[in-house]
Amino acid sequence: VLAKLGHKIEGGVPPFSQWRIPPYTVWGFIAGWLITMLSQYLGSSILYRIGANILFIFSLLFFVQALSVFSFFMKKYSLNIVFKVIIYFILITTPFLSFIAVFVGLLDSLLDLRRLNLAKSSG
Repeated sequence: VLAKLGHKIEGGVPPFSQWRIPPYTVWGFIAGWLITMLSQYLGSSILYRIGANILFIFSLLFFVQALSVFSFFMKKYSLNIVFKVIIYFILITTPFLSFIAVFVGLLDSLLDLRRLNLAKSSG
């Protein structure tokens, strides 16, 4: 789509298993959480809505990051497509696992669980 609009992406779009959110985005997640907590202390519904929306946006970003992490490891261990679909389905439809996935994405952003930076510097 971007190519048809005249935009070029240097090096192309990486495979989904290689997608990575910059570590500084964790601060957006923390800011949303802190604003939400502060709003409860102050009793401000507007502040709560702002914090909740910021938290929602960053949670969604880290959830996609987590799906990328799971994709990386499923590719690494050559999982069958049926198991991949089942794992994605369970992650997306189970609220508790979705919540855990957000933190997997957050941890990958901070700790580079897939060692993607090592692969870039050595390759």
